[in-house]
Amino acid sequence: MSQARFKGWLFLASGLLLTACCFLPIVKMTVAKQSGATEAVYTKLMPSLPGFIVLMLALACCAIPLVGYKQGGAIVGTLAAISGGGLLWFTSVASTRTDYTTQAVDAVIKGVFGTNGDTIVSRTYSYSFGFYLMIVAIFLVLATGFVYALSEDD
Repeated sequence: MSQARFKGWLFLASGLLLTACCFLPIVKMTVAKQSGATEAVYTKLMPSLPGFIVLMLALACCAIPLVGYKQGGAIVGTLAAISGGGLLWFTSVASTRTDYTTQAVDAVIKGVFGTNGDTIVSRTYSYSFGFYLMIVAIFLVLATGFVYALSEDD
């Protein structure tokens, strides 16, 4: 196997990893209710329009080595890394912030139902394994895209 082909397979594998990371949970929100029950809600990139954009760029990273268009590897890898990193940051920040609307809805529910209702006592946020795996995938796509684009033809 030639070096350019091997580097192309590495770029394909990193694109597949980024594709899989679009469907993995990024942030886990655990809600504790007054009755003692807990609920877990996961935030993912898919299904959303920004997640679809990252997914299409990740699939383009997979397609470039298959068609042999080496020069596009660095461009598409960079676009996928920038958009994936930016959307990962935005999604994680937006999902871990309890805004004033949520606090107001909680206050209204407590006011209407009082202590007899199953109101929310607390929310806790934690980063899930998909967050860390997506960071690794972003760096891999960026690095292998440049390595594949700069490899010499055999």
